Amino acid sequence: MYGIEWEIGAPGKAYTKWAAKMAIGLNTGVPWIMCKQEDAPDPIIDTCNGFYCEGFTPNKNYKPKMWTEACTGWYTEFGGSVPYRPVEDLAYSVASTTEEQILAEQVVASLPLAKIMMLQLMNMAHVFKSESGPCAAFLSNYDPESSAKVTFENVQYDLPPWSVSILPDCKNVVFNTARVGLKGEALSLHTVSGSSSVEWVEGSLLAQKQPLTWYKTTFNAPEGNDPLALDMNSMGKGLIWINGENIGRHWPGYTAHGSCSSCSYAGIYNEKKCRSNCGEASQRWYHVPQSWLNPTGNLLVVFEEWGGDPTGITLLCRRNRGHQRPKQVPTVLCQPSSSSSFLLDSGSMHYSNTAIAVAIVAVTMPSPLQSMVGT
Repeated sequence: MYGIEWEIGAPGKAYTKWAAKMAIGLNTGVPWIMCKQEDAPDPIIDTCNGFYCEGFTPNKNYKPKMWTEACTGWYTEFGGSVPYRPVEDLAYSVASTTEEQILAEQVVASLPLAKIMMLQLMNMAHVFKSESGPCAAFLSNYDPESSAKVTFENVQYDLPPWSVSILPDCKNVVFNTARVGLKGEALSLHTVSGSSSVEWVEGSLLAQKQPLTWYKTTFNAPEGNDPLALDMNSMGKGLIWINGENIGRHWPGYTAHGSCSSCSYAGIYNEKKCRSNCGEASQRWYHVPQSWLNPTGNLLVVFEEWGGDPTGITLLCRRNRGHQRPKQVPTVLCQPSSSSSFLLDSGSMHYSNTAIAVAIVAVTMPSPLQSMVGT
């Protein structure tokens, strides 16, 4: 439901009440909501829809505060210009709503001592602190035009206009809504020229399981025109580039849920009876076009958001091991055995006979793996 009485008046109000009664009568056992319906009858929960929801309160104090649509833009009109919303403003709105919701509903049980501090005109600190010591704070600058220097807990902080800084320990700023984006992206670290503009570390200093980390290495293309793919199963979530071309987003850290137990063919079948791939990534191999590769010195850059083990990344190819290529070669990669695992900083090549006519080949990448921690 979306503010129907605003469009048709009294008949809309009557319809709203009928719809609420009908929904409750279904006895589903779950809460019902009405989006942007200020007079939603009990027990229907009215919610906020819009660009800003930090000042929203439901029509009853025992109803939860919910934001059901954070508008990232607006509808286009035929023949009109295309509206868009700056990401800085969207981040500001989300942070402002989050801090006020925590303060209003005290959803952080471990931080019961919540307080508001006025730092100066148009600047505010929302502080959440427990008796045992942990502390978190939101520093806000509501001025749309001017930056602010504020002092909080005897430390000075710079707040850009119209922004919120988040301090999970009441000391260090981990995020400011006006400073969105990645510094590494701005420096074009995924390109040959950009990757040469910063200092990288390697060897024992290589960062593993570290979020927001860039990795790079170089490798020579394998011989032949066989299909190639990167095995990213050791990584979490992020993006991959080869020679500046975007291979795509990897996300093997998001694994399949469910229960995979032994399954008998006998008996009535249903969709939950036989399951496989539990705990495995929905995708671990990412196609690498041969046309994007040079014979030597190919640059592989990985931006890792969650954290992973980059030394487990493997470049694989499908090769026919017989004297004659079969008429039909499967277009998917065979799952490599443990013996085919290849580390980027290794200098060897491994083979795995996982099928009669097909071998998984791990291509040698002699260049040491390097990383840069940051944004």
